[in-house]
Amino acid sequence: MSLLKEQNSLKRRGCNGNYDQSFIKEVVSEVEEGKAQVVVCDKYKLGKNTLIRWLKRYSSAYRQNKKKTFSSQVRRSVLRSVKDGSMTIAEVQSAYNIRTKDTIKRWMALEKQENDDLSACNLSVVNKPDKKDTAPVQPTPEEVADLQQQLADARLKIAALNTLIDVAEEQLKINIRKKPGAKQC
Repeated sequence: MSLLKEQNSLKRRGCNGNYDQSFIKEVVSEVEEGKAQVVVCDKYKLGKNTLIRWLKRYSSAYRQNKKKTFSSQVRRSVLRSVKDGSMTIAEVQSAYNIRTKDTIKRWMALEKQENDDLSACNLSVVNKPDKKDTAPVQPTPEEVADLQQQLADARLKIAALNTLIDVAEEQLKINIRKKPGAKQC
């Protein structure tokens, strides 16, 4: 029994102690043929992360099924097109090569949630009591209406600026927006 295990171990390992390329390709081909990843991991006594790393590196089918990510610029353009009514969800889906309608609907829900959070945040600032007064100050209906108008104006201005940046980036072929994670000096 131990002799069989040694032979399997030698087949799996190359001269440098790592897994042999032929063994890796054999394991990857089994997954590509349709076997469940859990079954393959159990059969060859592999960790799930090892198998996933091999699939990413050696399997063309695995790379093709990878989720496609969209930039915030594309998301805004899609949402703007749907909101304006210039395009339907199906038209936007085919124009921007988005796999499912659920992706667009999820983006719409996230944007609505962000806008609701922003509105709630602004109202909580208005309703925040002063440190000197112990009783909370209730804003008058005129103040609330004025603040809501300012909020609507600010949202419109942000949308206009985003559109301006999108057009400038597209026409000039340069990135204007700051990249996330850039080092701060």
